[in-house]
Amino acid sequence: MPDAVQKGAKVRLVCKYDLEGEVLYTLKWYKEETEFLKYTPREIPSIKFFPMKSYPDLEIIKEETFGDQVTIKKALVSIGGHYACQVTTDMPSFHEASGRGVLRVVVLPEDLPSIKGYKPKIKEGEWANVTCISSKSTPAANLTWSINNKPVCEYIFYLSD
Repeated sequence: MPDAVQKGAKVRLVCKYDLEGEVLYTLKWYKEETEFLKYTPREIPSIKFFPMKSYPDLEIIKEETFGDQVTIKKALVSIGGHYACQVTTDMPSFHEASGRGVLRVVVLPEDLPSIKGYKPKIKEGEWANVTCISSKSTPAANLTWSINNKPVCEYIFYLSD
């Protein structure tokens, strides 16, 4: 599972497993608790896709999906969340194991940050009240201040009588 993907990107999820000499019976993929794909190598067809009524934006590229690999056509914020694969071995043991991951879809700001209240010249010791604004992003952009490439610490003093 990638740590994060940019909105609009193609996403590949991979289920890595070791059967320790046993035979694969089935491999299932889940979004949250909803199964959306079942791979059973001994059946025809071996891959079955299930409709995702709760996640209509989750579009799988069937030609690029091979049981242990799922390719999502387009990362949207609405398809972010928990994904899991569950592997079951064949008889007689029918051992089961699963792995989970979180898909984070990030939306970068469309514009550069802007500064409001900026004065071209400020004397040493003079107060300045400036605001830095970023366009929308997911997660929210982390803005930091620096003057001459040195970090600025903000101190606010409240005076009382």
